Amino acid sequence: MDYTAGVDKKRLEEALTVIVEQLNLLASKPVTADELDRAKDNFHGRLSLMLEDSHSIARWLANDQLELRAIEQPEELLAKIKLVTAQDIQALAKKLFQADNRKLALVGDISEAQKKKLLKIIQ
Repeated sequence: MDYTAGVDKKRLEEALTVIVEQLNLLASKPVTADELDRAKDNFHGRLSLMLEDSHSIARWLANDQLELRAIEQPEELLAKIKLVTAQDIQALAKKLFQADNRKLALVGDISEAQKKKLLKIIQ
């Protein structure tokens, strides 16, 4: 799983600290029912918009076939998403967001001292 952020170089430490805090929060505390409902609604809306044309639908089906070796209809995926609980999110976050799994990629002119500070933040 990867995350990207376009951040002003002067605010890298602040931004990375907030990102790590949020990942840790997902692992330590279940999301609220409102957050979960909004995330599900957002996913549903984005999926619906993504599949508005025949090219996108063909790409969806091809990706499913290549990645899953089966074709899952969007309605099937949405039904599965409806079943996701806050506890499911927390359990997955605990598994994925462990400090020893974290990596950091930086693009731009960053000093070695700043790199060390940033790497310390993710640990």
